[in-house]
Amino acid sequence: MEILESPESSKPSKRRIRKMTIAIWVWCGLIVVWAIAGAASVSDCANEQGSGFLTHEDAQSACETGAGIGILVILLIGFFGFVFLSLIWFMTRPREQQVVIVRDER
Repeated sequence: MEILESPESSKPSKRRIRKMTIAIWVWCGLIVVWAIAGAASVSDCANEQGSGFLTHEDAQSACETGAGIGILVILLIGFFGFVFLSLIWFMTRPREQQVVIVRDER
C-alpha cells in the first residue's frame, strides 16, 4: 500500500483579500485620522490665557501636555486594537489543504 500526500496547489488559486485584513487596515486608518485630529487640537493651546493659578505660559504648557497625553492614549488604544485584530487574523488564517491518495497495489 502506498500513501501519497500532495498539496492541492496544482490548481491555479485566485488570491483574495481576507475580511480581517480589511478590518485591520480600516482600524489603522481610523486611529491615524484620530491621532492627527488630536494633534491638530494643539494649535488651540496658543489661545490659553491662564487663570488665577496659572500664568499664560503655564496654561499653554499644560494644554500642550494634555494634548500629548491624549495622543498617547489614542495610540495605545490603536496598538491594543491592532494586536487584538492581528490575533484574530492569525487564528482564522486559511490553511493549505492536503489531499491523501491511497493506492492499493496487490
